[in-house]
Amino acid sequence: TVTMGTELDPDGYTVTVDGTQSQPVGVNDTVTFPALAAGDHTVTLSGVAANCSVSGENPRTVDVPVDSTGSTTFEVNCTSNSGPWLERTYEGYADTDAYRNDSCANWHNCSQDLGLGRQFIDSADPFPGLTKSVRYDWVDQGCSSISVGRGVAVPELAREIWVEIVIKFSPNYRSHNPACPPPDHKIVFGQIVPDGFGRFQFKMRTSSANMHMGPIWSPPLNSGFTGDRKIAIGPSELVDGQWHRLGLRWKFSSDDQTADGRVDEWLDGVYRGGEVATVPHDAVLRLGAVLLGRNKDKGQDAGTESLWIARLRVWRTDPGWPTN
Repeated sequence: TVTMGTELDPDGYTVTVDGTQSQPVGVNDTVTFPALAAGDHTVTLSGVAANCSVSGENPRTVDVPVDSTGSTTFEVNCTSNSGPWLERTYEGYADTDAYRNDSCANWHNCSQDLGLGRQFIDSADPFPGLTKSVRYDWVDQGCSSISVGRGVAVPELAREIWVEIVIKFSPNYRSHNPACPPPDHKIVFGQIVPDGFGRFQFKMRTSSANMHMGPIWSPPLNSGFTGDRKIAIGPSELVDGQWHRLGLRWKFSSDDQTADGRVDEWLDGVYRGGEVATVPHDAVLRLGAVLLGRNKDKGQDAGTESLWIARLRVWRTDPGWPTN
């Protein structure tokens, strides 16, 4: 076992082979099951604390070769028990009308309600532990640029936040139409307030091998970050009809001379890269909201493409996600 993060499981775990043989194991430990027959065996890690999650399959199949040894490593990520600063799900909405008619006071502001007619409360194939999500639909999009989404205000303005979005794309989802570039979908914004100064953003370009992330600034601000930076998450990893946990970190610099501003990315609990740079320091500028869905530029000429969001979580302090 390899365990990372904060507030690690205090009493370790239990490893079980084929549902019959069990041994305790520490949070960073090794156990051996001798005298197993050659062939496939099912290995399960249990007793994992509520604030920790196992990466990869659990249970999983491990092959023991003839006259040799089989092995596997369970990676566990733990976060602070203090919980997120902000959490939003769609469990409280009876239906789509209730969602669309929700008071703007529960969200960022009415100006960030975009394309509500394309948003639907959906109870099909929910994320485990939840029963509903919101579905964004783009129908016969072609060369149109369409904004669909809602903004969620953070409890107070902040200079650094960690964001986790539980998200799913339909397998036919595209943000590329060769007949009409530029092709991308700006999936989530970290809105900088006051409005008009810019945003942090994460976007998908299905014609590219990589996702893209970085800040977009309005003059006269400048950023030390690489513009439209490619990151080590491929669109094919997300566009598979499955639920994924997308993690993002956005941070302003401490001052104009200190290169400690950051953007970082995680997918399903695994760190996928980041960048440190000098970000404009201003006593006024803060992150004020997470804007979901946002702007999809170009798509298929026919058919319906969809994106689902089941949960948004925001932390103001480090949730303990792994960084290596």
